Amino acid sequence: MRLMIGFVLATLVGCDGTPGGGKDSGPGSDAGPISLTVGVGAVDFEELPDSGVVEVVKGPQGGIHLIINARVAEMDQPGNPDDPGDVSNPITRFEAFSTTGAPMHWVDQLGAPLPPYHLGWFPGRNGGLEIGGHILRLHVPETIGLDPYLDMIDGKPMRIRVTVEQVNGRTGVGEAEVITRKMQ
Repeated sequence: MRLMIGFVLATLVGCDGTPGGGKDSGPGSDAGPISLTVGVGAVDFEELPDSGVVEVVKGPQGGIHLIINARVAEMDQPGNPDDPGDVSNPITRFEAFSTTGAPMHWVDQLGAPLPPYHLGWFPGRNGGLEIGGHILRLHVPETIGLDPYLDMIDGKPMRIRVTVEQVNGRTGVGEAEVITRKMQ
């Protein structure tokens, strides 16, 4: 009988002691969408430059990528930034698209995007929460090769999209138009 009473109370009262569990209680949160800003910066969030230019980096393992960062003003479930991969962390996706809408980010052999990251967001130096610099790996078509592809995309526009989804279903999307430049 005590077990039944405990179950009923846990169902009626959320973890924070409020009926229904407050705004962190799951889908149906009335907090609205998360406002997300795409930026750059390997460690701290930096606004995109006015020119919109983002450097394309040739990585040590033969790939090419952009360093992307993101910031939100607030999030009710930021997760644990010290435990990447923790499934209670928000799901974060980083994507890149050409001006025609074709995906430019890394995909698997069937063309599906790679699994999202479970990353905790941490307090930023200038307020809000940040994800930290993320390597957004670009897909290099095998028929073109690395250096010719770098030349092909240098100075070209690209759309970057970062999507975050909290465990409670609350989401946010940030997009930015950038111009790529080969790192000198």
